[in-house]
Amino acid sequence: MSLRQVRYFVTVARSGSFLAAARLLNVSQPSLCVQIKHLEGRLGTNLLRRHARGVELTEAGSAYLPHALAALDELERAERAVAGLAEPQAEEVSIGLTPTAGRALIADLLKRCKETVPKLTLLVREGLSDELSQLVAGGDLDAAFCYDPVECLTIRITPLYREDPFLVGPPALLDCVTNTVKCASLGGFPLVLGYRHHRARQFIETAARKAGVDLQSVIEVEPRTLKRELLIRHRRCSIVPYGLFWDEIKSGELAARRIEPRLSRTVALLLNANLSPTPEEFLLTTVRSLVTARITENELGWRAV
Repeated sequence: MSLRQVRYFVTVARSGSFLAAARLLNVSQPSLCVQIKHLEGRLGTNLLRRHARGVELTEAGSAYLPHALAALDELERAERAVAGLAEPQAEEVSIGLTPTAGRALIADLLKRCKETVPKLTLLVREGLSDELSQLVAGGDLDAAFCYDPVECLTIRITPLYREDPFLVGPPALLDCVTNTVKCASLGGFPLVLGYRHHRARQFIETAARKAGVDLQSVIEVEPRTLKRELLIRHRRCSIVPYGLFWDEIKSGELAARRIEPRLSRTVALLLNANLSPTPEEFLLTTVRSLVTARITENELGWRAV
């Protein structure tokens, strides 16, 4: 019995098919099947049963799976314990930031990294949540901040805070609105929104449909700089996180109104499953600390998960 066979079995059991598991493991399906057969031969019983939709666990497989998971977890802890005794090596970690999280956290995150883990270098990339989550899952990024991430075998998800999109626009357009604006009335504003295939736009469209609103007169723009130009100079509005235009709202160039019923999204830290222990511990500890501080300041409208 080899560790590889156990890992292969766990991946097949979790994904529900040999094809999906082969893709996640980056091995051929025949090679994967051979290793599973070797494992079943060693145990003297079948662990998986094929069917039209993939595979399912046999009674023996269901009994074996929790022990296999526990063994892999214990081995990972052992590796971390040994790694903690080794001399720290210089390491680079790539991290993706959405515009709002980036503006609120990156300066302090880089400062803490330099002070506490001087041999760790953070390589920062800004992008949209959809793109960043795919890059982490594929191993092209080590970590990222993302909205409402989808579970995946190759990433670890740590929810950080809740964030509400606001209606943001020139004060002249929003002066007629009190502190809140009804979701059902959003169709009456000239809107600038992201592209239709992005999840943030789909989230807004879904909420609008539930409120019986068909959002009209929408200009599709994604970059923050272009949205800012359209909002300030062309008298349009957008539905965005409060922190995206925090400086402009504080200066009075733009105004913000909370949407009722409240729209809310969860921001999470995604870590690639292969990220080494030292940067993983630093990111988890430091990011949680920074987020707690921002929630306490209550300037960005972030709420605890």
